[in-house]
Amino acid sequence: MSKFKFVQWYGIVVCLLMAACTDVDITMPKGPKGDTGLSAYEFWKEKVADGTVDWPKDRTEVADFFKYLKGNDGKDGKSAFDQWKDMIADGSVDNPHNPGSKWPAGNNTVQDFWYFLTGATGESGQTPHIGDNGHWFVGNEDTGIAAQGEAGKDGANGKDAVPPTVTIGANDHWFVNGVDTGKKATGTDGKDGVSPTITIGNNGNWFVDGTDTGKKAVGADGKSPEVAIGENGNWYINGTDTGKPSFGKAGKDGTNGTNGTNGANGANGKSAYELWKEYIASGEVDNPHKPDQKWPADRNKQTDFWDFLTGRSSVIEIQVGKYNVIPDYWNSQLREYVIPTDGSVLFTVYDKTGKKVAAGVQVSGLPGVGATETFTTDDNGQFKVTWDKLPDNQPLSHRTGSVTVTVGGVQETSANNTLVPNRVNVRATVSTVYLSNASSDINSTRYANISFKFERQIDGEWGDYPSSLNSYMMKAAKIKDINLPVNEQNLDKDKSQTYDYGYSYLRIRRPLVLTPTEKANVAKNDTINGLLKYEWDGNEFYS
Repeated sequence: MSKFKFVQWYGIVVCLLMAACTDVDITMPKGPKGDTGLSAYEFWKEKVADGTVDWPKDRTEVADFFKYLKGNDGKDGKSAFDQWKDMIADGSVDNPHNPGSKWPAGNNTVQDFWYFLTGATGESGQTPHIGDNGHWFVGNEDTGIAAQGEAGKDGANGKDAVPPTVTIGANDHWFVNGVDTGKKATGTDGKDGVSPTITIGNNGNWFVDGTDTGKKAVGADGKSPEVAIGENGNWYINGTDTGKPSFGKAGKDGTNGTNGTNGANGANGKSAYELWKEYIASGEVDNPHKPDQKWPADRNKQTDFWDFLTGRSSVIEIQVGKYNVIPDYWNSQLREYVIPTDGSVLFTVYDKTGKKVAAGVQVSGLPGVGATETFTTDDNGQFKVTWDKLPDNQPLSHRTGSVTVTVGGVQETSANNTLVPNRVNVRATVSTVYLSNASSDINSTRYANISFKFERQIDGEWGDYPSSLNSYMMKAAKIKDINLPVNEQNLDKDKSQTYDYGYSYLRIRRPLVLTPTEKANVAKNDTINGLLKYEWDGNEFYS
């Protein structure tokens, strides 16, 4: 058989086989392996080298690549002081110390700033608390200000990267393909900005005493370049097709990269509190409460800031997350807790969210008070400690700490910010004693005049009783029998015959010694008869 005929028959057989089968598997030799595509980092280096990417050509290490992706930080916002200067520059801002007039535009120093913030002297403040509606309350007044700010918007998700393999090591550094870049993966927490007087509104502006300044409180966000893979499989930067494929032809699948981080926020401008801390750091700032002294540089906490501005330190900082048992100022101007009328102290109990507790909550273990003493809150979330249960001249370390709060039978330890004031002791000392007559009439009433000086003891030190608290503190009575204990049964409170008294004096009528002739004429002489009730009865202890 010829070679041609053999080929013909072979072709016919193949055709018949193909017609008789529904599936034909043909195994061909395996082709060569495709080239591996460039990684994001290698592609970036190439683009920097040829000038497509605007970046210094001598800064192409892995760490530089991540700096390029991160983008620049936003500009810093202006400080509260700088924005205040802008606000008062046109002379149209009301003067808080002189209603009806405008704040002088030339009064724009740091000292003027603090004076502007203090405002006119207000009435005694009350401890702020969070109401049932989530607003800050001062006393029973709703300020309308939310105690918790609105949640910030979530940052957009970063696009998935393709090799290299980027991980966070045990030392919190970025690792690229197993190599430590020496760069921290997470930043440190920033400090909380706090300023009840100067606040950031819902529109992101600074508010001073509730007035919108129109100034943004934070700088604009830094913007990172948008790196993505297009539908054609190429790398896109900020929406522009680079023409470079994101993966090699027929290359092996690479492992997924971690999500890219969002660009960093611009730094906030300094708060009023931070500016104040810098202002008093030298120790040369006058004390607004003691003009002859300087404000201590180490008194730089937030509560000290409010004390500096308002003249009061009536707010002990509440710790959210724990129960708080706080004494209430009776007189914030004198910074005193003890109520003069009965010598007691009122306490308020706050729950873990900063709201007043309900009635029936029990408090025990008050520092400096008897260990067995338990107090129960009323409908206002308060209880009173009477004068006889308060500590007497105990050091501060014995009167501060935490207490035990029992709610619904469950005991919990409060925040370590409870302060129990010492009791206030009061005494009267004789300053002068002298004899006098009601008139020049020989038969007029004679008196022994006694003047008193009142003093009180606070934390072990005696001082004059404040004139602003003057009242009829002393009452007098005649002791019926000096040989018996002095009590209600042994007192004669009828002052019409033997004595009278005022705030700081006591006048005791002196007994008269009548002559035998006067005694013989008592019935005939009305004057002598009127004086008979003051005759000395011979008792050495007449008064």
